[in-house]
Amino acid sequence: MGRDWQNEVLGFSFADSWALLLVPILIGFWIWRSRRRGPAIGYPSRLLLDGLPVTWRVRLAAIPRHLFALGLVPICLALARPQKLMRLPSYAKGIDIQLCLDVSSSMSARDMDKDGERSRLEVAKAVAKRFIDGRPNDRIGLTVFALFPDLVCPITLDHAALWRFLEPVQHKRPNDPEDRTGIGGGLASCVKVLEKSDAQSKVVILLTDGAENVNWVPPSEAGKLAADAKIRVYTIGIGRGIRDPLFGVRKPDFSALKGIAKTTGGMFWEADDEHALDQVFDKIDKLERSELSDPVYLAEEIYFPFLTVGAALLFLSFVLRLTWLAELP
Repeated sequence: MGRDWQNEVLGFSFADSWALLLVPILIGFWIWRSRRRGPAIGYPSRLLLDGLPVTWRVRLAAIPRHLFALGLVPICLALARPQKLMRLPSYAKGIDIQLCLDVSSSMSARDMDKDGERSRLEVAKAVAKRFIDGRPNDRIGLTVFALFPDLVCPITLDHAALWRFLEPVQHKRPNDPEDRTGIGGGLASCVKVLEKSDAQSKVVILLTDGAENVNWVPPSEAGKLAADAKIRVYTIGIGRGIRDPLFGVRKPDFSALKGIAKTTGGMFWEADDEHALDQVFDKIDKLERSELSDPVYLAEEIYFPFLTVGAALLFLSFVLRLTWLAELP
């Protein structure tokens, strides 16, 4: 903490700050010594000297003593080991996360936006972007699924590139032959991506508004694949449901999502609007945090200039005392 402050204010810091205590001690001793200094030669009265001329050598006689005291200051600073600290990038024991988004036609419903302007998919993308922006140390990828899974972006630290892939993602049209909900296939595809990862923690966030209706890879089997690969799956069921003329609003059966979460050690949530979905992603963000290593600094010793200046001042003090400004005992 102290060294960070020194480095920020001074541009360097002291490794052995205790040596700085020598500076006031030596200065105090020098002031005390100067004040108690008596005449070199005793005279009956200083009035006998009043008529003598005062030369420049007399006026400058104290310079060697001042230079000596001044030279001790940079030497004390050199003893305190001044260093320039360069902080090395902290190694982040990051988490690899694969987002798995449903893009079936039902994701076009506008029930999650309070103004009714954005589709479920657009709301999900906006919340996912905020989540991505808050995790700079993690590699994040994107898989979308309908009838078939599609790896849109492999896990990457380049989150700007990830957003460029995520932003144009669109839902299927109702008459599209691929307009189905293959949850198991989407999850199995994410497991295949993360199996190659060497991260300490691997996570899939699977978001859908419907139930499995493909069953090429049953969700339960995909959940077992994820559990065997030690991949935690957080599942999110979104939307307010489907209006049924006979039974009113009918919510999808999210039992498969609950089973996947339980099998893999994850959690299941439901979200029926953007605020609720934001809260879900906030919870996931708190559950899955990257572990950062302690700060590491590269120290460059810069004591030599201080030592040089101090030695030069002491040397000049001795030279003047022995030559031009020599003092008699």
